[in-house]
Amino acid sequence: MHRDYGPYCNGTPIRLVMFSDRLECWNPGGVYGGQSTNDLGYANMPTRNPTLVSILEIEKIAENRHSGIPVIRDEARTHGVRQPEFIDQRGSFLVRFFNSSAETNASDHDATPGQDKNSPRPADVENTILAYCAEPRLAQEIANHVGRSLQYTRREYIRPMVEAGKLSLTLPDKPKSKYQRYRLTNAA
Repeated sequence: MHRDYGPYCNGTPIRLVMFSDRLECWNPGGVYGGQSTNDLGYANMPTRNPTLVSILEIEKIAENRHSGIPVIRDEARTHGVRQPEFIDQRGSFLVRFFNSSAETNASDHDATPGQDKNSPRPADVENTILAYCAEPRLAQEIANHVGRSLQYTRREYIRPMVEAGKLSLTLPDKPKSKYQRYRLTNAA
């Protein structure tokens, strides 16, 4: 329903690859409509294949309410597994579904070169971020400081900490600005 059926992807199959700690689902065609993976589950996205979506809705096979990503995230939280990763690169879309506990260490593919697999637990990372953000910091600076990818750091730490009132935005009227910095709030 979401894949690209255009001439450059015609005949390219969707790939499912199972590892001991995760399932990866690869789709031809990146995130559609100029959106980014940061918008998934938070903004209404344009539909790449509206006719196919309509047929699948009529047949009650799928729905087009933009609720799939939030449901996936809620299910991961409910079952205590690590949140899925959404990666948009080189005209393709990859989702990693994990079967390991959210409390277990980051797997090898999330580690940066030279990072020890025995990385800190999420609560320790959050405390590190709070201490680091005594001065306003860019999201990339925070990700570098904790040794995680920018996408993962935003999804797993920065957004939840902003929603919980632990971090505040330096540009609250422009939450997606490339100049956005995050700082420790008085409530934290």
